[in-house]
Amino acid sequence: GLEVANASLYDGPSALAEAAFMALRLTRRDEIVVSGGVHPEAAHVVRTYAQGPGLPVIEQPLDPLTGATVFDPASLPIGVGAVLVQQPNCLGVVEDVEAAAEAAHAAGALLVVSVNPGTLGVLEAPGSLGADIVMGDAQVFGNAPSFGGPSAGFLACRSNHIRQIPGRLVGQTTDLDGRTCYTLTLQAREQHIRRAKATSNICSNQALSALGAT
Repeated sequence: GLEVANASLYDGPSALAEAAFMALRLTRRDEIVVSGGVHPEAAHVVRTYAQGPGLPVIEQPLDPLTGATVFDPASLPIGVGAVLVQQPNCLGVVEDVEAAAEAAHAAGALLVVSVNPGTLGVLEAPGSLGADIVMGDAQVFGNAPSFGGPSAGFLACRSNHIRQIPGRLVGQTTDLDGRTCYTLTLQAREQHIRRAKATSNICSNQALSALGAT
């Protein structure tokens, strides 16, 4: 349900952390809210990322009866820039992404949704429900775990956020003979010469893993 996607991130958890940082850059804020339904290992990676620059990470509680994240317009702290939700969450509960998006946007934040891509055949696309950034791990499409890797994290966003997306982007165009071809595009020079301005410092070329998943 979003216009732009890439697959240059190591795995799902690192893609979640990169998406959180991307949302903070776009909102110019420094607080991250993580749903209690996000897988604990992925949430731990986000906290590890945030520890370096000293960014606060706040957990949003789950409803003890339903297992879904509690979201209402007054439930998010002032100053939050990124709200992270997993769909379905780590308990297998389908979250109300639309309510999460409304709460996040009311607080001036962007909503990041972590998805298992295999579930998108039956669940509504998060982008259609108001999500601003959607990410996940393509390993579920059959890449062998191989002692923990390699995998391929993917990240999708709205076209007006494209300049802040981490990793590589491939654009489609035509050559002089009118044939369809593909080329790296919008590659920020900061990735190479102004590293403090880079959108990411850990992105790799996961093309082989992404092609394997495809």
